[in-house]
Amino acid sequence: GAAFVLQPVLQWVVLPYGFRTIATRSIDAMKDLELKEGDRVVVLSSSEFAPAVYGTTLLAELRLPRPATWHVWSMALLPVEVRRTGERQVELEVLGGRMVESVFEENFRSDAFPLAAGHRVALNGAAVTVLAVDAGKPTKLRVDLERPPEDFVYVWWNGDTYERVALPDVGQSRVFPKTQTILERVLQGRRDEAS
Repeated sequence: GAAFVLQPVLQWVVLPYGFRTIATRSIDAMKDLELKEGDRVVVLSSSEFAPAVYGTTLLAELRLPRPATWHVWSMALLPVEVRRTGERQVELEVLGGRMVESVFEENFRSDAFPLAAGHRVALNGAAVTVLAVDAGKPTKLRVDLERPPEDFVYVWWNGDTYERVALPDVGQSRVFPKTQTILERVLQGRRDEAS
C-alpha cells in the first residue's frame, strides 16, 4: 500500500524537480568552465552523468566555445586515484571497486562484452590501455597522451560543478573522492563523504 501511495509522489513531484535540478546544474557547470574554442578537455572523474555525457551538446546549445575533444576517463561512483607515471603517461585506478558498475556507465559497455587487461582504445590525442580488471570490468587504466599534457584542460566533478585541476607531477598522485550526484543531493541532502 505504501508503495502505491509513494510511487506517484516520487514520479510526479520528486523526479521532475530532480531532473530540472540536474539540467540547471549541468548548464551552470558548462558556463563555469570558460573554455576556449578548440580546447582539449579531459574529465578525470565525474560521478554526475549529465555534464559528463552531454557536455559538448550543452556547450553547443548554449552557443559557448566547443572543445576539439571531450574525453571522460572515469564515471565510476567511487574514489579515483590519478597517478602520473611519465611525462605523457597517466594511470587511473578506481579505489574499492570497478568501473562500469553504474547504470549510466553500462550504457557504454554491456556486461555481455567484458574487457581484459591489455585492451587498448585509441582516442583523438590519446590511447587508453586497460591494466587490470575484475570480472571483465576495469579497475585500472593507463592513458598515453599523444600531445604535451599542457595541451589539455583537466576537470573533475566536485559534487557541485566541474573544477579545473592540474595533473600531478611525474611520480605523484591525487585521489579524487567519490562525490554525490545531483539527484542524490536532491533526495538525501548535501553530505560530505570521505574519500
